[in-house]
Amino acid sequence: MCSMKKETKKGRRKAKTPDENLDVSEETFRNLSETAFDAILLADESGNITFWNQGAEVIFGYAVTEALGKPLTMIMPEKYHLLHANGMKRFLATGEKRVIGQVISMEGRRKNGEIFPIDLSITSWKRGNEVHFSGIIRDMTHQKIAEEKIRTLNSELEQRVAERTAQLNDQIRKLEESEERFQRAFQASAAAISMTRLSDSTFLDVNGTFVEMTGYSRQELIGHTSGEYGLIVDIAKRNEVLAMVREQGAAKSIELTVRTKSGELKEVLASIETFMLKGEKYAINFVIDITDRLKMERALRSSEARFTQLMDVAPVSITLSNAEGRNHLIHALPDAT
Repeated sequence: MCSMKKETKKGRRKAKTPDENLDVSEETFRNLSETAFDAILLADESGNITFWNQGAEVIFGYAVTEALGKPLTMIMPEKYHLLHANGMKRFLATGEKRVIGQVISMEGRRKNGEIFPIDLSITSWKRGNEVHFSGIIRDMTHQKIAEEKIRTLNSELEQRVAERTAQLNDQIRKLEESEERFQRAFQASAAAISMTRLSDSTFLDVNGTFVEMTGYSRQELIGHTSGEYGLIVDIAKRNEVLAMVREQGAAKSIELTVRTKSGELKEVLASIETFMLKGEKYAINFVIDITDRLKMERALRSSEARFTQLMDVAPVSITLSNAEGRNHLIHALPDAT
């Protein structure tokens, strides 16, 4: 029995009163709040400040001695004063909570009068018959500045993207117009024009004159080479011209003989220029049919030869008169004496 009494006595501890527990809680609260970077403050039901931590001193600029006992409106811009007063009256009268228990974004006012953005969280509790409020306030100045910078950068980026898009669209439009003009000139040209890939001489495009001259349709030519159809009669000359173009980038006024789809031979004059596109070299070939011209030249030379022979055997003197009536002796009889 004695042993049990001793153990019971030893194990019995003095229970703390509610006031003592409250003192411990307040001490813990104060210790924690003094290490916080946010402003932490308490206020009574009259809206007067009863606690002011170091974070509040830093954010608002008021020392604790300046803040205690002062109304909360001291740290609010004037536009919130009436809203605050009405909200306090409504809550104390009805218990209706509109901002209590929520995080709201608003503005605060520093001691120097500066208005700045804050996030505010409010809670309430009762001690006896008295209502008390606690507020945690975070200075959002740097975050708002950062957000504004991000918005500005985004706006500038969007503007640059819009400008660049407009530039690209303009370039595309000009390119399309240029391509359209080229296609019109390409198709309307009296010269036979073809575009080939220089590496393998494959036809990429031909105009109507080229189709008409060779007798091959556009579908027959695209994707094939002149060698496949034997268009150029002299293979050695063809290879010589290709080597010249690949080495020098161009060839001017080359006379060639081509064989059409029907087997007809035509004399042509070809000029070739090269250009780069996306890292690959291409050739644009201009071909003029000179078959008729050469026939006329040969006929003229033949006619001149026959005329000369005629003059040499003519039994009379021959003169020609020009538009001014002047005579030119072109053949005289040999002196018989």
